[in-house]
Amino acid sequence: MQTRKDHVHAYQTLVGRMSAALLLGDTNYGEPPARRAVTGVIFGLVLGLLIGVAFWVYGLINPGGNTAWRKPGVILVEKESGARYVYQRGLLVPVLNHASAMLVQGQGSTVETITRASLAELDRGRPVGIPNAPDSVPGPGSLVTGSWLLCLPRTGGTEGGSLSMNLSPEAESTPIGEREYLWVAAASGEQYLVWGQQKLRLADATVAIALGLGAGTPPVAAAAWLAALPEGPPIGAATIPGAGGGGTSVGGVHRAVGTVFRHAVGNGAENLLVLRGDGLAPLSRTEVALLRARGGSAAVEVDAAAIAAAPRSADNSLTTRIPDLLMMKPITGGERAFCLRQETSGARIASQVVTAERRMAWTGMTEQTGAYLKPGTGLLAAAVPAPAKAGVKPDRYLITDRGFKYRLADDEAIQALGFGGITPRPVAAEVLAALPSGPVLSRAEVGVSQRGTG
Repeated sequence: MQTRKDHVHAYQTLVGRMSAALLLGDTNYGEPPARRAVTGVIFGLVLGLLIGVAFWVYGLINPGGNTAWRKPGVILVEKESGARYVYQRGLLVPVLNHASAMLVQGQGSTVETITRASLAELDRGRPVGIPNAPDSVPGPGSLVTGSWLLCLPRTGGTEGGSLSMNLSPEAESTPIGEREYLWVAAASGEQYLVWGQQKLRLADATVAIALGLGAGTPPVAAAAWLAALPEGPPIGAATIPGAGGGGTSVGGVHRAVGTVFRHAVGNGAENLLVLRGDGLAPLSRTEVALLRARGGSAAVEVDAAAIAAAPRSADNSLTTRIPDLLMMKPITGGERAFCLRQETSGARIASQVVTAERRMAWTGMTEQTGAYLKPGTGLLAAAVPAPAKAGVKPDRYLITDRGFKYRLADDEAIQALGFGGITPRPVAAEVLAALPSGPVLSRAEVGVSQRGTG
């Protein structure tokens, strides 16, 4: 009589034969199907575990196996602290900052992150580097290639006026219109109107009063900002040759040279004229206001018949000598900063007068002179005008996201910092002089001779 154990064995045999038939196509296969696969998996797991244990034991015996420090031209950055090192003559040498490390290692340097344990057995040298050189050096692809803004503060502040150089591509601006102008002052006290992409000096204090500007205070423009604009004709009362003498009869009354006349036209317009030695000449409202502010008399009202009967001058220059500013709108600061948007073409710099939101013009800064760049970017600049002497290169600078400029000593320094083959952007020498300065970046300053490491 069959026992329960016999039934179990019979069931297992039946299931095994069915599995073999399904997987192998043979009901009489001598061993369980998939046995080899299971055995292989178990063997692989055991072998992997043994290899892992072996590496663990090796790590305990010989910690820190990274030998990146052996590579030539490598800058080592300690993973745990961010400290920078270079390996020289069998010594691990600490470096003060990243720019110094690049100058030490020269053109083609690379960065490797390494653990403290990997450096533990190396002898240390004395620290090298240029104090206050930048820790952030932009890559060639992060150099600014677009335009920038040069902006004035609300009311000046520091001697010579503050200046913001904003190189962020997000800095939007609005060009001033043809019938708009800005009123600014130089540190010396001279005042200017900025109109038509040029600066026009006010001849004396009466001019601002004549133009209705006397109650305000203009922002102080940095010398570098004013120097970027060509100078147009000064704004002041015209000189009328022979004024106060001679003259002729106008409307039946003898009038002296320099007398101003006004003829009201029925539609609200007016004709303004001044008596010159050879007759009446037209002039603008602004010219009349300037003459009056200098001490001239009010305009004499005349009718059309008087004008028609009087002789006419051949000189009409007082309609075009200066812009008719009383027919234009002065732009006040408020929440808008007065700026120049500068574009470069070859060695030339073109400046356009614009306004920008103050928060954009002075992003990330108080209203003190400095440059603003997006983190990780920079500007490779060359001072213009360049030296006139043949073969002498202009001073070249790196402006970093710290807002400082650093003069680059020579081509070797430029190549070591990764900028070899890149043409610097022209920037006015006056603008560069206004920006805060860091130390000169030179391989010689970090102890590197022309033949290599010193």
